[in-house]
Amino acid sequence: MKTLLSGALTSLFLSTISVHAHHSVVAEFGTAEMFEIGGVVEKLFWTDPHIRVRIRVTGGPIPEGEIWDAVSHAPGLLARTYGLYPGEIEVGDRLVMVGRPSAFNVNRFSMRNVSINGGPTRQLLRSREQRATEVAPPPGPQSQ
Repeated sequence: MKTLLSGALTSLFLSTISVHAHHSVVAEFGTAEMFEIGGVVEKLFWTDPHIRVRIRVTGGPIPEGEIWDAVSHAPGLLARTYGLYPGEIEVGDRLVMVGRPSAFNVNRFSMRNVSINGGPTRQLLRSREQRATEVAPPPGPQSQ
């Protein structure tokens, strides 16, 4: 009986951890209006599950000098899909980003477009139409 109870409690504990570890981008950033924010990179976390760039704000609707975390996709997705690779953003770089603020009243921003050191704006979000054209055909014989 103790083994059964111990197993049940362990399963319950592990399932609780996974629920907290998973999150929804739409729930945190989905309904906020997009805006532009500019700043200087103070710290960079180029790791899974999402890259995070800590900036000191220098422009946009946010008061100058505030510290914000801008989050984006996983490093592999950024490289494969958007062509943004490690080393392209570094501490000290000036970023101008467009995205959505967190709905949780924290200094967190979902980066959807980014310009690095005055370079061209790079899109980091595909539209539904763009994603549809990237879907591979089903396996098997293709009708023509």
